[in-house]
Order: sequence, then C-alpha cells, then structure tokens
Amino acid sequence: MKLFIVRHGQTIWNKEHRLQGKYNSDLTEIGREQAIILGEHLRKNNIQIDHFISSPLGRAFETAKLIANTDEIIIRDNLAEMAFGKWEGKDLDEIKEEAPEEFYNFFNEAHKYDPSINEGENFTSLEARVRDELKHLTSTYQNKNILIVSHGITIKMIFSIIKNQSLEQFWKSDIFQNTSLSLVNFNKDKFSVEYISDTSFLPKDLTTSFNKVVEK
Repeated sequence: MKLFIVRHGQTIWNKEHRLQGKYNSDLTEIGREQAIILGEHLRKNNIQIDHFISSPLGRAFETAKLIANTDEIIIRDNLAEMAFGKWEGKDLDEIKEEAPEEFYNFFNEAHKYDPSINEGENFTSLEARVRDELKHLTSTYQNKNILIVSHGITIKMIFSIIKNQSLEQFWKSDIFQNTSLSLVNFNKDKFSVEYISDTSFLPKDLTTSFNKVVEK
C-alpha cells in the first residue's frame, strides 16, 4: 500500500495565526490554488490514486475535492484535527498571554500538556485515534494507493507513530506545510517513509508554512 499524506491548503485562520482545531476556517485563494496545483502534479506525474480520503472538517474536505477533481471523497472522523476547546479561533498571542505555561507545553513538550485548562483534547487521546485509523487504513486498502487529507498536528502524530517516537519527541519531528505531500509505503506489516512534506511542485509564492511557537 502507498499512503500519500497531505495537509490541507492555507486557510484564513492559518493566515491570521489562529488555532483551528475542530472549528473550521475556509481556504484562502492561495489554499485553493495550492490544492489544484497538487492535483495537477499528481496527474502530470501519472501518480494513480485509488481512493481519496479526508478529515470531516471543511478545510480538509475542500482540499481533497480540489486535488481529486471529484466529490467522491471518503470521510474518516479519526483524521480530524486535535481539538483545542476554548482556544479554537483565538489568536496565538492571545492564548500565550492567557495561559503561558500550557501554551508552551503544547507547542514544545507534548507530554506535559494538560488540556483541562481549555477543555481540549490531550495528545494521548489523539494518539489512540490515529493508531486506530492507521490500523483501519492498512487493513482496508491493502495493495492500493490512497491519499488522505488531514491537519498539521494529526499528521505529525501519524509520523510520530510510524517512527515509534514518544510524546517527549513529538515536537522534534517534521513540520508539515500547507498541501505538502508525504509518501509512506506499507508492506508486510511495516511502514517505510519515502519522503516527507514535499512542496517542490508549488511556486515559492504559494508555499506557506506551519507556525510552530518555540518561545517560552
């Protein structure tokens, strides 16, 4: 099985540096163009996708439709972004001012993050549902090429599991840009990473990054 993994296109809240989580923010014009170009890249290079699968959140679903150029997208709830509770929709600087310790822990020391302060989801819960999703995908789509569209933190968790990393190592792993393309092979019950967060198909003025906060 070949598993192509895509982060959704740029959204309005990405541009405004707001946390999204389970709330949705529409794609920007750049976000839509990113997705269209990725779809063209796949077709130009004869990359056959048997099934397109998406998070249920609008920004991911729209990205998947634009890539696939079809409405035939499979929805999987486990691919949704991590829930940030009361932080959703808030500017990052506002959150940092309100809850500096947990804000720092979230972006730097996942194993110490306590979401009770904002009624969000913890990393252990996210890890459990992502593990369940990987089991579903690998058992359901054997010998297929599938493309999933998900979200920055959820995709980081996918690769954290694949690489057998602990939560202490979570933020040491890769950062995924909007509509970046990653490829993982699954064969004989083992994952192997072919490439991660490729955006070489995008013009430089259409490449947008995941905002990781490192300051304490």
